[in-house]
Amino acid sequence: MREKFPPSRGVYTLVIHVAKAEKLNIGRFGLYHFPIGYYTYTGSALGKNASNLRGRLTRHLRRRKKLRWHIDYLLNASSAKPVAVCYARTNKRMECAVSAVIQMLPQVMVPVRGFGSTDCSSGCPAHLQMFTDKDFTAVIRAVLTAYKNVGLLPNLVVLRARGGLNPI
Repeated sequence: MREKFPPSRGVYTLVIHVAKAEKLNIGRFGLYHFPIGYYTYTGSALGKNASNLRGRLTRHLRRRKKLRWHIDYLLNASSAKPVAVCYARTNKRMECAVSAVIQMLPQVMVPVRGFGSTDCSSGCPAHLQMFTDKDFTAVIRAVLTAYKNVGLLPNLVVLRARGGLNPI
């Protein structure tokens, strides 16, 4: 799996499907309800080794890990499965720009204020969004368009149900 992601700096968006409603304790945020649907989480990977795209995405896609970041709590839920990853190589902090474009879409809402953005200096309401549209293809198109709208060249990896990867 590691080989599918470049060992370079960049920005990424995880597309996560929650198959059944979940009530999750998100660290210090407390208990939150996550309805069935598609969620996107956008983050940056601007470091080296474990903090570059390959390291960060490999960690996010592992099932067993220490719960450290907000996204870890959602990814640890039994019915939450990462179904795709969109990423772009960049040395600039672009997660706020990508997240803001996604949040402006009419079919998107912020399920947990501050999720993934507590250290954000841009004032983002969250880096996690929920799509009211239940169509996987529509969600993917929206994410790819968001990357293009902020001047990034997106790469897409669709994750197969059995854990394999399918680069598109």
